[in-house]
Amino acid sequence: MSGIVIAERSTTLSHLLQRTLSASKLSADRMLNKYSDAEPLLLTGMSNGPVRLLLLGAPQRIAPDFEGLLDLLLDERFADLPVLVLTHERNQRLNDWLSKRRQSSLLLWANFSRIPPLVRQYLPDELPGSVTRAKSSTHQFKLKLLFVDDSQSVRFAYEKMLVSHGFDVDLAGSLSEAFQKAQDGVYDLAIIDYYLPDGNGDELCRKLIANPRTRSLPIAMITGTYKDAVIKRCLDAGAVECMFKNEVLELTLARIKALARSVEVQKSVAADRQRLDGILASVGDGVYGVDQDGTISFANPRTLELLGYVDADELLGKRAHSLFHFALGDGSRVEEQDTSLGRAYAEGDPLSGHETVFWSRVGEALPVECSVVPLNIGGKRDGTVVVFRDISDRKSADQMRWEMMHDGLTGAANKRSFNQALAHELTQRTEHGGYSALLLIDLDRFSLIEEQAGRPLADRLLADVVARLKERLRPNDVLARLEEDHFALMLSGVQLDNLISLADSAREQIRNITFQMYGKTQQLSATVGVGVISSDTPSAEYVLEQSRIACQTAKRRGGNQTQIHVAQTDQRIARELDAGWTTKLKEALHEDRFLLLTQPIVRAQEDGNGELLFELLIRMLNRDGEQIAPSVFVPLAERVG
Repeated sequence: MSGIVIAERSTTLSHLLQRTLSASKLSADRMLNKYSDAEPLLLTGMSNGPVRLLLLGAPQRIAPDFEGLLDLLLDERFADLPVLVLTHERNQRLNDWLSKRRQSSLLLWANFSRIPPLVRQYLPDELPGSVTRAKSSTHQFKLKLLFVDDSQSVRFAYEKMLVSHGFDVDLAGSLSEAFQKAQDGVYDLAIIDYYLPDGNGDELCRKLIANPRTRSLPIAMITGTYKDAVIKRCLDAGAVECMFKNEVLELTLARIKALARSVEVQKSVAADRQRLDGILASVGDGVYGVDQDGTISFANPRTLELLGYVDADELLGKRAHSLFHFALGDGSRVEEQDTSLGRAYAEGDPLSGHETVFWSRVGEALPVECSVVPLNIGGKRDGTVVVFRDISDRKSADQMRWEMMHDGLTGAANKRSFNQALAHELTQRTEHGGYSALLLIDLDRFSLIEEQAGRPLADRLLADVVARLKERLRPNDVLARLEEDHFALMLSGVQLDNLISLADSAREQIRNITFQMYGKTQQLSATVGVGVISSDTPSAEYVLEQSRIACQTAKRRGGNQTQIHVAQTDQRIARELDAGWTTKLKEALHEDRFLLLTQPIVRAQEDGNGELLFELLIRMLNRDGEQIAPSVFVPLAERVG
């Protein structure tokens, strides 16, 4: 048993941690997806022993359960428990916590390939596959060298020296023997004398580099001459170092050690890259990297699969935006700097749970959810890593839910959804008091418009009505299409003395919609019936009926009007409404906010009597300077005397 426990809420990231450990022949005993589950394990241990190392994934937003675990780990009982915290970005809370705790490290997810070395640092000897460190302070190299020299005594001296410092050494005395050994074996470094009995060292260097099996073998030349031409030929042939036999042996050894350390670093990088490639290949999400210009530097197999590519070369070196996120879901093109991903590439900003659309190789839109992590190496930003997943199934489910609750033509709520919202609003008014309003909107002459102008225009007008009314919706207001040209607008939390003005404003918005019919520009109009919702409203059906009665009354008066209906049983609402309008009308008279407009009466035929006639029209202005139509204030003025 390893004693390693993983605590990470994200299934994907937990899987990534397990794969990372597994690739280095490590394993975790327990995987927790709730931070609260860690406390009993820490206090009582596991069935097979105590917790010896906690790999803790930090959420992007620190929640109470994670905060509680951090506080618990500051307890003196767990002072010696190693904790490795993985986070998308550093924050002050984690920095403060780390400053109070021993045996803890913070690692960015972008550097997750460093997890195995850190695990072995905390648990150096007990874990399978761990490296036992030499007790001597002298670095013991575990590299295999091929040493080529025609002198047996030189070969013997260098072999003895190199073996004593931990190198595994093979010897060759000629060009042909060395080339054959290089073909048959696997070496980390070749050291070649320049003068050989069957050719020069630069010839062997060229042969090795030209051969696919040995082209990546680092080569150092060793010679007894200081001739510039010899050194130049060696370096031109591909040698990485040129050493001299007549130097002090310790200096030559120091040069070889420096080369060996460089080779070890390259091998370590290659091994990390191989492990990373293995991890990326096993991850179920697409993963790709870009530089600061948005050019793709790597892509895992899942990325190719999701986007329909066969070979990574089709992506590498090309701009991610140009290949697969150049357009929105409707196909409209978008500039890279106007997209969240493009800005993240350029500015190094992280993103989490970002939903967008990627376009496949064959031009199909793929809904995806992305997480973007800046890649930092040596304290400097070195591009960006993007992890994305296909959310088509989720989007399909979301689309189905949306379609169940919305009108497909206009995007407004449908009757089912509106009834639920109305029932909820009645509950709110019962619990909190106050008033809301239900506006029933009926378009005037709509059947005639449909018959004369056609269905396409009628559909466009319906969509325009919803678009216009949505412009002034507040967060808790609800707009629905109940049937054909009948709409319902619920206004949550209104003042009674503003109710008619609000309703008439909705009607005026519709009057701003124009269309062509009979070869002329026509103006759309609507009739609005208003019902009041209060704490005394018995049911949703009741207020719907009040609105319907108001709408029918306004229709009988000719349409294109706003009408409020208050039942005889709602005397309190009627009194408040009348009192509010009595005050409004008196203030308008006192402040001279009534206008008389003249309109000439034009005779169809001139009768020659020269008499000019006018009709007078009255309008009321509110304090904002907006006109209130006579159809609104005249009936109210008549009602309040």
